Amino acid sequence: MSKLRYPLYIMFHPINGFDELKYRKKTSLRLSILIFTALAVLNIFSQQFQGLQFVMGDKDKVDFVMAFGSSFAIWSIFVLSNWAFCVVMDGKAKLIEIWIITMYSLVPYIILKYIIVILSNFVTRDEGVFLSFLSTLGILWSFLMIVFAFMNFHEYEFSKAIMSLILTWLGMLIVIFLIFLAYSLFQQISDTLKTVLNEILFRIRLRN
Repeated sequence: MSKLRYPLYIMFHPINGFDELKYRKKTSLRLSILIFTALAVLNIFSQQFQGLQFVMGDKDKVDFVMAFGSSFAIWSIFVLSNWAFCVVMDGKAKLIEIWIITMYSLVPYIILKYIIVILSNFVTRDEGVFLSFLSTLGILWSFLMIVFAFMNFHEYEFSKAIMSLILTWLGMLIVIFLIFLAYSLFQQISDTLKTVLNEILFRIRLRN
């Protein structure tokens, strides 16, 4: 089986699929980047082409850089956080492997979300519960795939894989909090320096 077909194969055979992915060296960084691109474009696609009765934002306000940047930041923090905790928990997966298997695991969610956006143009708001069901299905499907992926690549039991995910999410919250704290501190320092500089310039002008 070619590397291109593996993400689809793993969707329906996650245990055997991730096992073959690991031991037959079928992981592909390029393919994982392609999957990530589809994930990043998903937000833009949803905003532009979702049915009018389900649109939440302004279609005219589309920021491609922000869409890619925010997606990359979130999933990079997820991967780094998982790697950091799993080093302590005797996880076996390498950093690049965690990125790849995470992207592969998101394929069901990505596919179903694109389908949801298309279907949203043909259903009424009352029928939106079906779309909500598909969305929930995609999230749960990808969640289980990530669990199976961590069980295989980290060589964890089911309970330990769940625990690693919980710790990963906690780690993400800590990192995001520290980023906002650093940004807030930087803003305060920047404002203080600007105030001091303006005061100095004002006094120089008075003397002249």
